[in-house]
Amino acid sequence: MNTAGIKRYYKKFGKDVIWTFAGQMIVMLILLIINKVVSTFMSVEDFGQYNLLRRSASVLSFTMLGGAGIALPRYLAMSRQNRQERDRYLLSLIVYVLFVSASVFCLCLLFGKWLAPVLTGDNEWSHYFILIAYSFATSVSSFVLAYYRGIGQFIRYNVLQILSQLLLLPPLAFVLHISISALYLVWAIIFSVLYLIVILLEQSKERFSFSVGKKELRPYVKEVSQYSFPRLCGDFFLFFTNAFPLLYLNARSSLSDVSFFSVGVSLLGIATPVFSVLGVILLPYVSSCLAEGKMREAKKNVNRLTFIYITLAVMLTLCFFVFMRQIICLFFDPKYLSTIETTRLLILALLPDALYLLYRNPIDAISKTPYNTIIMLVSLGVLVAAFFLSGTLKEYAIAYLLAALFKGIASTITWYILIKKNGQTEF
Repeated sequence: MNTAGIKRYYKKFGKDVIWTFAGQMIVMLILLIINKVVSTFMSVEDFGQYNLLRRSASVLSFTMLGGAGIALPRYLAMSRQNRQERDRYLLSLIVYVLFVSASVFCLCLLFGKWLAPVLTGDNEWSHYFILIAYSFATSVSSFVLAYYRGIGQFIRYNVLQILSQLLLLPPLAFVLHISISALYLVWAIIFSVLYLIVILLEQSKERFSFSVGKKELRPYVKEVSQYSFPRLCGDFFLFFTNAFPLLYLNARSSLSDVSFFSVGVSLLGIATPVFSVLGVILLPYVSSCLAEGKMREAKKNVNRLTFIYITLAVMLTLCFFVFMRQIICLFFDPKYLSTIETTRLLILALLPDALYLLYRNPIDAISKTPYNTIIMLVSLGVLVAAFFLSGTLKEYAIAYLLAALFKGIASTITWYILIKKNGQTEF
């Protein structure tokens, strides 16, 4: 790679980082506003159900996506120079996701009697179907955003993500007059209409073609399925790890405890996009580097980011500890100040979470073996076992922290082992 090529590479990488970081900051601000409004104007029980539905939707939506959120940017980035191959990968992933989504929907119907109260906090089937509809709309949005990542259009990716989050704000004006489930129904409709318009606009501009025969498509469907399905399990374990504490507390305790535990989990969920932001870019970048034989450049970027991630995570953790009372009052209602001790324990998970979010995308880019799935499965096992041995909110927070520490350490070790196997031993 010549000097001019290296400069262009780093210039584009830098621009994508700036755009994506700015976009995630805006998204984070919008999430904070939503949390403030809901926690202030709704009861503790309603806020608990709001968070329960949000976590349940994250599990269902990424299960419906079937791991394509990782596979799509990887394969589109690797085939960026070959439009015909890129279109075949895109179409094969659409077929795969539709099949997985239909399967998940059937399973939800089949086991609805048991799943509905666990996922929604009540026995209302209408709430359960609204949750499924919102989850599917979210999975469609994630697929479209993954498409933009794969083709390297990070400006469109960030503009669309910000727009979709901004459209969630107007319905909050009616938060005192509608139920939690009705709010999610309105959001599902907004997501569906917005992303349908985006898909139609993309197709009208002929940026991709679906004129592919079944025989030509079959090997591509097989390839993306073999890569995506293990990542589906990994995504399920990841998002179920975040949802499990709230589901467990809903089943074993009360919606009030769900609300109190949600304060720390929500602050983590708001802070972690700062670290997942570069993962959005690293997956397609490392994938294209792998295809073009530029792994040395990719490795250097990841090594530099490790130092930045650790420094930023430590600084944010200290800020949360020092200003925890003010942060809770600012972003939640003062009635949640009693959660300070539990929330501080949960915030300690920020550093290991940051390391996991940094390494998970490069690991998926350079290896077909689903190492992240294995890491998340063991991490989930640690979490579940530790929760069953706990009995107070403080103990549950420590259990969550232990699971986070495992996945952070395991992903770091895995990355450096894979780099060494790829012959990139010079730092």
